[in-house]
Amino acid sequence: MFCKFCGAQLEENTTVCADCGKDNAEPKAKKPDIKKIIFASFSIILLLAVLIGMLYYGRYGRLFRENDILYKENYTVTDEKLAGKLDNVIASFGENKLTNEQLQVFYWMQIYNYGYYYDCDFSKPLNEQVMDKDTGKTWQQCLLETSLNNWNQYQALEQMAKEAGFTIPEEYQKVLDELPETTEKNATDGGFASVEEMLATDFGKGVSYESYQRFFNLVYISNLYFNELVEKLEVTDAELEAYYEENKASLKTSWDVAVTKETGKLVDVRHVLIRPESTKDENGKEIYTDAAWEACRQKAQGIYDEWLKGTRDELTFCDLAYKNSADGNKDEGGIYTDISKGVMVKEFEDWCFDEARKYGDHGLVKTQFGYHIMFFVGSEEGWTRLCRYGVQNEKADALIADILKENAADIDYKNIVLGNVDIS
Repeated sequence: MFCKFCGAQLEENTTVCADCGKDNAEPKAKKPDIKKIIFASFSIILLLAVLIGMLYYGRYGRLFRENDILYKENYTVTDEKLAGKLDNVIASFGENKLTNEQLQVFYWMQIYNYGYYYDCDFSKPLNEQVMDKDTGKTWQQCLLETSLNNWNQYQALEQMAKEAGFTIPEEYQKVLDELPETTEKNATDGGFASVEEMLATDFGKGVSYESYQRFFNLVYISNLYFNELVEKLEVTDAELEAYYEENKASLKTSWDVAVTKETGKLVDVRHVLIRPESTKDENGKEIYTDAAWEACRQKAQGIYDEWLKGTRDELTFCDLAYKNSADGNKDEGGIYTDISKGVMVKEFEDWCFDEARKYGDHGLVKTQFGYHIMFFVGSEEGWTRLCRYGVQNEKADALIADILKENAADIDYKNIVLGNVDIS
């Protein structure tokens, strides 16, 4: 049953609309007033037309309120209402079900991980900011739609991975195995009394660690398997040339460096940065004494020596960076990709672009920033790499579209709710 005032779906066994608060109960019958009927007959016809439009047409002229992302103008509810709907299944893919509780993690993770890409104001309600003027979709609706599509995509890929006998590589499984300890540490470092308190703050009251863990397991296996599928996509020389000719004016690295066939190689390298301790002069300017530089060198050499005693592989180097590096990319294993000449300081660059450099090479380099423990990952002609990425991305998009077309989830939009999380 639909609300006759705002058109929203009414909850079972109630006449009061949760969205507009009005009672849809039928009024008691009254004796008709003949004079009012005569003089108002024409007005009634017009009023009926308006009411029909309100009842059966959505905001954007759709017949009835379709089961799509525009079903609700605002999906946000109070903590109390969220608590009562966390277990509601709002999407299904075969035997896999998505509850409102699990959806909270997908939705807010979408914002936390990619929010800086979005042209909206997170200090204001997302349901009041229009993202797509053609459809009238708000930022809340668009982000919710993306989250649901992601879940659908991940479920389909997970199923394909299991059918193919795919297993998560050891280094990534290690991350998943350590997730309980990592989450506990994040909660403590963030000043929370418990993991539950952190999850409630980040994703909404009542969201459990199990839903948080399920998110990571699903994301890891689906993305890793999809990467394997993409790597198997063949890219011919003719496709590379065609892509280059079509996109050569816009080919750029992540460092915003234009790339042509004359650019040369792009390098991938991992590093662990150890910074010297600074002191301040009488003007408050930071200075680095010779003693500080020597202490920095000794610390870096000690860390390097410990790593040399082990397997000396890339996986252990990633862990070394995570635990010791002072650089902002330590969480990514200290990786820098697509480095072209002129991007890094001279000493760092000279080591990376040594013609004799090969995979697995390592060393210690001093720059103005400190001492860098280096691990060489690889290099490739710049235009070839970026064009291959481009062709693979086009093929990957087509692959995902085919997967979703063949594996569409059933979604119940009327039962979807979102918690009220402070992201300002």
